[in-house]
Amino acid sequence: MINYQIKPLKIKAILDGRPGHEKQTLGILKALEKLTPITVEYETVKPVLSSYIKNSLTYLLGKMFGFANSFLLSSFDIIIGTGSYTHLPILIQKEEYLTNAVTCMTPESFLINKFDLCFIPMHDNPEPKKNLFITVGPPNLSIYNSDKDNKKGLILVGGVDKKDRNYKWDTNYIIKKIEEILINNPSIEWTISSSPRTPSETSENLKKIASYAKNALFFDYKDTKKGWVEKEYAQSRYACLTADSMSMIYEAVTAGCIVGIIPVLWEKKSNKFEESIRYLMEKKLAVNYNVLQKEQSPALNNKPLNEAGRCAKEVLKRWHPQRLK
Repeated sequence: MINYQIKPLKIKAILDGRPGHEKQTLGILKALEKLTPITVEYETVKPVLSSYIKNSLTYLLGKMFGFANSFLLSSFDIIIGTGSYTHLPILIQKEEYLTNAVTCMTPESFLINKFDLCFIPMHDNPEPKKNLFITVGPPNLSIYNSDKDNKKGLILVGGVDKKDRNYKWDTNYIIKKIEEILINNPSIEWTISSSPRTPSETSENLKKIASYAKNALFFDYKDTKKGWVEKEYAQSRYACLTADSMSMIYEAVTAGCIVGIIPVLWEKKSNKFEESIRYLMEKKLAVNYNVLQKEQSPALNNKPLNEAGRCAKEVLKRWHPQRLK
């Protein structure tokens, strides 16, 4: 039970406007809120080169001549954020407020030791360090729910990632896999949605599928509100996701869906995404999409995965252990 007489932790959250990054930060904050009183101040940085250059100069000048300490005027117990464009603002304010800096995902090699705590997924194969905490997958906003609709399924499609050359995006290949799912599971009502990385050609094909399939509806991600996909995870017994979408895969696993992985065309024989998917399948947290054919219900590991909760407890364990009692 939370002791509300304890002074709330003051947290500064730095966001970059990218949903996948923000969900990691917000997931940890939501989990912290369940453990102890907190207050959060939010700041959004623009994920553009000019902003990165400006912050780089501010950080370098601060290292050379000293930072303008603001801790006497306003202090924070923790500063947290996710994504490369948040790293320098976090570190600048770490120095200004003389506080602890936390991030998710692997920072640039020359910055990683500057953070007090980094939550890094195991598929990044990090070297053991005191300031690293290894997660199975990225923390997120999903909440485990076992009370689902057995006739409801969710299909989420990723797309092109300019930074990642591990796979080739082939619209026709993906569409054929999705058609298989719909044909072989006719009594399940499938909700199909795109993502910010989905090419327009793929989205148009998904829309066409939903127009002639009796058991499918298509929702373009642009037309959905914040929290829409989390509600879909909570309700859907099945969730099929393309293999490039690691964040969405872990969101579905966390929500307790029966997760089917739709393969993509890997350019490299071995890469971190494949390793992560292999782990999920070995632990029976996910299956290949074709295992769901003809409405089979594979026996999966139904032990809840809650990486946001693990991360929140690690924050308190390191700096505020009395709040875990």
